[in-house]
Amino acid sequence: MGRIGKKVPGYVLCLIMAAVMVLLMKGTARADETEDGFVYSDLGNGTVQIDAYEGSDGNVIVPAEIDGKAVAKIRDIAFNRNVAVNAEIESVTFLGEIAEIESNTFSNLPSLTSVTFKENVGKINSNSFSDCPSLKTIVFEKNVGAICDFAVSECKKLENVIFSGNVGTIGTSAIYSEYIKDIVFQGEVGELGNGAIYCERIDSITFMKKVGQVGQGAFCYVSSTDTLEITFKDDVESLESMALEDIAGNAVITFEGDVRNMGYNLLGQSSGSLTLVFKKGMNMIPQQSFDGADSAKLNLVFEGRVKIEDKAFKDCSILNSVMFKGEVETIGEEAFSGCGNLNDVTFMKDVKTIGEKAFSECESLETVNFDGNVGTIGDGAFNKSGSDQFEIILGPEKTVQTIGNNAFAECKGLRDIIFIGVNLVGVGAFAKCPDIRNVELYSSSEDYLTIDDMCFLNCPHLKKVIIGGNGSVSFGGGAFNGCTSLSEFQFGGGGSIFFASEVFSGCTKLTELRLFGSGFDFANDVFKDSGITEVYITDFDYLSFEYHTFENATNLNRAFFSGKHIIIGEEAFARSTIELLEITGDVEDIGNSAFSGCSNLKVISISGDVSFIGKEAFSGCIDNAIIIFNGDVDKIEEKAFAGCSGLKSVVFSGDVKTIGSKAFENSTLLKTVFIPKSAAVASDAFPANTNVVYYELQESSSYYCVTGVTPVVKVTLNGTTLVPGEDYQVTYMKKSQSVGNIVNEGTYTVSV
Repeated sequence: MGRIGKKVPGYVLCLIMAAVMVLLMKGTARADETEDGFVYSDLGNGTVQIDAYEGSDGNVIVPAEIDGKAVAKIRDIAFNRNVAVNAEIESVTFLGEIAEIESNTFSNLPSLTSVTFKENVGKINSNSFSDCPSLKTIVFEKNVGAICDFAVSECKKLENVIFSGNVGTIGTSAIYSEYIKDIVFQGEVGELGNGAIYCERIDSITFMKKVGQVGQGAFCYVSSTDTLEITFKDDVESLESMALEDIAGNAVITFEGDVRNMGYNLLGQSSGSLTLVFKKGMNMIPQQSFDGADSAKLNLVFEGRVKIEDKAFKDCSILNSVMFKGEVETIGEEAFSGCGNLNDVTFMKDVKTIGEKAFSECESLETVNFDGNVGTIGDGAFNKSGSDQFEIILGPEKTVQTIGNNAFAECKGLRDIIFIGVNLVGVGAFAKCPDIRNVELYSSSEDYLTIDDMCFLNCPHLKKVIIGGNGSVSFGGGAFNGCTSLSEFQFGGGGSIFFASEVFSGCTKLTELRLFGSGFDFANDVFKDSGITEVYITDFDYLSFEYHTFENATNLNRAFFSGKHIIIGEEAFARSTIELLEITGDVEDIGNSAFSGCSNLKVISISGDVSFIGKEAFSGCIDNAIIIFNGDVDKIEEKAFAGCSGLKSVVFSGDVKTIGSKAFENSTLLKTVFIPKSAAVASDAFPANTNVVYYELQESSSYYCVTGVTPVVKVTLNGTTLVPGEDYQVTYMKKSQSVGNIVNEGTYTVSV
């Protein structure tokens, strides 16, 4: 085994090799050197390699051919072998195609300012342009196969690198300079390697055509004194994981074509404010694409039709704003969930679906702008989101069709809600929103609007609700339960309304309800523990109160109903504090115990026909003084008015068919009742002390004569003639027309 000597340093070997080459060339210089100073060697296959430049011209032009052979290769340190000569080189221009430029070809040239390649370049090796302190411009007029790692490095005054053709690959830190302001790739780029462009003060990087792969940290440490603009004007095949990491300062990165694949954690450790603009449609953005980069602020702009995958930006703490300028097909489940610094979301065109929990728990969210129509806002889409000032803005005449369950539940800061064209507002959609003040919901045309169970549950500051549109509306159970500040409820639609149980339960400041529409259905306990005092419902085709609608309504004073087909269910107003009941219109049914125990009810006035008054319907109304029926009454069930101890007057202005057993039991203040002779009245319908007078009307030419009354009462057409009688109230009626006040036609009340 021979001796192992000390290893010779690499730079010493390079110097030795250079010296040997110089000695060799001196022996054969004239054979391998052109007149203008190019030292070359034959590579075979009709090509030569330039080994050195010994010429005196500072503006070097490398010919396409030497001795009829193509110049294919530039050897390493070819322009740096003769230090004295090469130090004067200011520019180099290559006229022909170059297969390869080896390492350090243009290294340490103090006067070199520009290098131009007129034709294709196959490969530029590492450090080909290194430590050239005056180099300002490199121009590639045609295609470049590969720019290897650190190919352009430590050229600190390099301002422009121009690529007019295609570039195959750009290696790690292949372009490194502090002074480059703009780079434009006019042709396609196959691959940007890791940290390919390392330019700390660059203003813009533009890719005019397709880019294949953008590797990790492709724009390593790039920044600008103003705003860096990186633009991809055509498709990008793949953004690798951490492709956009280590970008500092303010930057706008624009993708005008498709981005077909994205890796994870694209921004890596980037900092500053970054805006990503996707101008063309996006089919998908995968989950975790924008994880990391905790110190950056990310703004997203989607200009084309877009589909965002489930959890694509979930827990992306750097996300500041999202703008969708094009149509949105789908925003997936939890796509932006947990983006704690997200401030603004804007939809400039139509949105088909915002998925379940898509923007949930975005606690800094300030504005959501809908400038287009929205199909569906999914369950929990904005649940627990919102800053102290959270606003939802709907563009003019823009609609939202479906708002899912808990879509905006527990959103703080949300004060005013206006949605147009709504078909469904889901269960608990705005429940427990502590700051909501006003709600306006408008259905589209004649569509049905469902406001589901507990929709606005426990919104303590909700004051005003307006429901509009021409369609019908259904309110689910407890829709406004616990809205203790609700004082105004308006319905101006042309359709019908259904109120499920406990819709206004606990709404202690809701004192007056005014409704008009085609029809109304009230379920049980709609106004439980509410502050309702007056109810006015008018202009309807039907009105129905189910069991217990106003039961135990301790503040109710007056109810006025004007319309058709009225049904008041069992115990609908039982034990409430109602004082005046006024109905204008036909009543189909007053159910059993409908007003039982209404001890404050003083006046009952029904100006229409009544089909049925159920058992004990008004029993126990001890303050009831007067009952007026201005239409026909088909049936009064047993004990319907039992226990009305304060009742003094019952007026039947039309026909009465049936009065059941004990109908007016214990109404001891009722002295006289006039009832048509045709009525079927139970023998015990009235108290024993009540004088029941059965009458019929006969007409003469000058007066009405009421028979069956002793003494006979004669009523003339021009005045009242009383033949002798006592003091009491009675209304006489001729068929369906009343007689009173002694005028020719109309209703007449006569004191006898």
